[in-house]
Amino acid sequence: RCTPCFGDLSDFLGEYGKGIAQIWSGGVGRAGTGTSFHHTNRAFDLDALILADGDRWIATSFPERPHIYVAIESFLRTQFGTVLNYQYNAAHQDHFHFDNGTNPGFNKYSKSRVTYLQNAIKFGFGGSLGVDGVWGPQTDAQTKLVLKALGLGSLSVNANWQAFLRETAKSCMESEMAIVTA
Repeated sequence: RCTPCFGDLSDFLGEYGKGIAQIWSGGVGRAGTGTSFHHTNRAFDLDALILADGDRWIATSFPERPHIYVAIESFLRTQFGTVLNYQYNAAHQDHFHFDNGTNPGFNKYSKSRVTYLQNAIKFGFGGSLGVDGVWGPQTDAQTKLVLKALGLGSLSVNANWQAFLRETAKSCMESEMAIVTA
């Protein structure tokens, strides 16, 4: 799943003159017999991307560049159900961890998926949510508003989730480009 995911992401970033020149990873497989998906070559840690225009995206840059961060995460979530980001916990502030241990799709009981959704609404669509990874009334209400504006139904339908991911990536990247070129 990494090859199509990075191919799609590079094509998408290329639409903004960026593309991917290099992918930097701190870990794919690991020796040993632990329970991590790294031990079975089913997990990837993404640390940085060197972009075709010379720009560098580094995973620790979420506080400074949340728009491109959420755009990249959107593409990871098209192919992977488990994506752990900067806000998931301190261990993941310097990389995205993603694996194929769960199928792509939305689940309101998943901290990592709700954290992503809250960031997507905040940075992609101008929402005023706090980001805590918990599905509550504010997240529910703002999600419904965004989905209605996008003409999408429930995120539990995979086609709607995939469309939401693409729309989020576009919106976030347009915001990133407006900031970078301003």
